[in-house]
Amino acid sequence: MARRPLQSCALILTGLFAISSTRLPAAESEPTSDDAAVKALKDARLRSMRELAEAISVEAVKENAAIKLGLVEDARFRFNSPTIACDDATVWVWGRTGRPAAVLTLSGTWPTAGRDGIWSYEFTSLSPSKLRATNSGDWEWTPQESGVEFQDVPNAPPPSDSATRRLGQMKDIARRFGGFALYNGKVDKPSRFRVLPTPLHRYDDPDAGVLDGAMFVVAVDTNPEALLLIELVKAAPNPIWKFGVNRVSMGEIHATLDEKEVWKSPPGGQMTSESRYFIVMRRMSP
Repeated sequence: MARRPLQSCALILTGLFAISSTRLPAAESEPTSDDAAVKALKDARLRSMRELAEAISVEAVKENAAIKLGLVEDARFRFNSPTIACDDATVWVWGRTGRPAAVLTLSGTWPTAGRDGIWSYEFTSLSPSKLRATNSGDWEWTPQESGVEFQDVPNAPPPSDSATRRLGQMKDIARRFGGFALYNGKVDKPSRFRVLPTPLHRYDDPDAGVLDGAMFVVAVDTNPEALLLIELVKAAPNPIWKFGVNRVSMGEIHATLDEKEVWKSPPGGQMTSESRYFIVMRRMSP
């Protein structure tokens, strides 16, 4: 999610992902100072975002067979950033067991005088297999490449036998990461990252060799720019820690570990519906 003043949470692209005229539910007007009114409006907006997420079908495609993936019930993260006209946003995950297969950042820019409201959908694949996602035929996302590549964590601690202590170890590893994003080719104005301390999601998948795992947000302020996955995986003679990074932003992403660059991704403007990152925008209804 980029820092783009006076724009929606996602970059509006000309030609590639033009905003459709399809109408989706609008948010209500801004709340008053009354605490109850503020809470009611926030709850209503969350329900709207949940309904939009639940309307999306995501399938894993393996050997020409499609396996429907379940949506994790609750939004994993919620944020806003008025400086980039991102009024409310949530992060949703598909894949109730094992490593998440797909992640959606769903954000809203509420309508104002002379400006339509916009719902922005930003998808990223974390799946080793192909995926297919659609919203009642309105659009289709079919990433053809593996969602994330993993690397060994250098100088990693021996894994603890305690799940609680392993979580602490994963948080310690996550704190070693940083990096920056570049927008519009402005190499002199990098947006610096921080890894948010609380993981979005924790999981395991012993059948796939994943003994423990956690997914963290790599952010500018609170705006997600990338996802960091840290996993403990089976290996001989002992399990080892691995990490993987994937974008959730249009920017040029540079991830660092111990201040050394370990992953980068070019600007997202050349992404297509077959790429591991995909963005769709729709106008809200009046």
